[in-house]
Amino acid sequence: PEGGGPLDESPETTALRELREETGLIASTIEPLGGPIHLSNSVSDEIGFLFRASGLKRGPSEPEGTERLNARCVPWEEARGMLARGEITDSLTVVALLHEADRRTREAKDSTQAIRLFWLSGRFAIVRLASGSAIPSWAWLGRFVSVGVTDDEVSIVCEWSAVPSGIPAEGGWCVLKVAGPMDFDVVGVMASITQPIAEAGIPLFAISTFDTDYLLVRETAAGRAEEALRRAGHEVSGREGH
Repeated sequence: PEGGGPLDESPETTALRELREETGLIASTIEPLGGPIHLSNSVSDEIGFLFRASGLKRGPSEPEGTERLNARCVPWEEARGMLARGEITDSLTVVALLHEADRRTREAKDSTQAIRLFWLSGRFAIVRLASGSAIPSWAWLGRFVSVGVTDDEVSIVCEWSAVPSGIPAEGGWCVLKVAGPMDFDVVGVMASITQPIAEAGIPLFAISTFDTDYLLVRETAAGRAEEALRRAGHEVSGREGH
């Protein structure tokens, strides 16, 4: 909801009134989210303010006679998806959602314990072999090897340079190791490091061992992945032990 008010009315009062009129929602708390925002510098000196309402209670809406409204509640993730797909075009709503996304990121960062990660040296590949295949000797040549065996396939992560030509493989991966060992009862570690990378639009491949976790990202995105982790409050170093 959005709207205007008389010059002698506070933005907070206007926001609460517009919320009630257009949605029927009554807020117990309202806090600034952004502003002042110049709506059209080249045309007018009109400014807007953004607020975040919470402690909501449902009541009857009171739209003005000229308003035709269809208000509905959507989950936050759905709203983000609508924004990304360009389905939300109102400028103030777009800015408000961006401010809210930033607020949630900062809040999550403040509540997340910093995790130390470091890059393993080398370039790695993810290899697929047929189900029942023996593990080839070349897979063990590097300092980091991970083998997964299922009824459907044999999956190997190993040094890219060791993979013979003609073997189905995706090369060009870098490996991030979480400083361990990690206690099995610690929760949220993988989520706290994969979420910022996923939000940056970077594909990843995760591996967990008895002691710790590993993340594989394409070497072309390694810099962006490190930047995303640092923004989330984590520590990333260039080599093991430093």
